[in-house]
Amino acid sequence: MFRRGKFHVFYLVVLILVLLTGSNGLSQEGGVLTLEEAVLCEEIKERTPVNRTVIFSMAVKKAICFTAFSAVPAKVVISHNWYKQDKLMARVRLRLQPPQWTTFSSITLKEQDKGPWRVEVLDPAGKLLRTLRFSITD
Repeated sequence: MFRRGKFHVFYLVVLILVLLTGSNGLSQEGGVLTLEEAVLCEEIKERTPVNRTVIFSMAVKKAICFTAFSAVPAKVVISHNWYKQDKLMARVRLRLQPPQWTTFSSITLKEQDKGPWRVEVLDPAGKLLRTLRFSITD
């Protein structure tokens, strides 16, 4: 009887640990994924964001979301989800590799794109890491 009780306690502890760590920015392999920087910019040069902004002119022709991770425990895939107001316009999956990684995604600006936007950066489990808000104007 005593052994059976210990067995149930063991499984209860394991279940609690799984629930506590299941969606807190962990990668698919169990290490911690650390987002250091997430910015919007007009271009990328030598893996660096140039002309950081939150207001994009149609003259720029594209908006870029740049992300930098300082701790990438294993190969993982993150997402940049682009929303115009609350409508998902693009979901971009980006592969990261250890030990650190920078990546970006972009959208081409069209006349009908004017207005408020946001980009959601999601970890491999779909957990929101950061939201970046911006606008597209004339």
